[in-house]
Amino acid sequence: MKLIRDGLADQAIWSWFTDGHRFVRPVKNTGEHVDLLRRKLIEECGELVVAGDYPAIVEEAADVLAVLRAVVAVHGGGWADVEMQEVAKRQARGGFEQGTVWDV
Repeated sequence: MKLIRDGLADQAIWSWFTDGHRFVRPVKNTGEHVDLLRRKLIEECGELVVAGDYPAIVEEAADVLAVLRAVVAVHGGGWADVEMQEVAKRQARGGFEQGTVWDV
């Protein structure tokens, strides 16, 4: 079982899956949806980690962002909450752009 983008079920690309396999169904409940989103986030982060060039990095980062937005929405939140939290952390502690490491 794999979570797919909502619009894929409507696209013609799925016509080649018509060999009797049940390939599209709604999630059973919020718990199942959250579990599938967690798996999808791991999948997409893995793809981002191995992306080789800038266009691939941008494409995979967009997928990670889409899954993160869905995670927040499923929990009843809004993306503005995430952005406000990121700004607060960045102001208090900085970001990750400079490559600062702590050897432990």
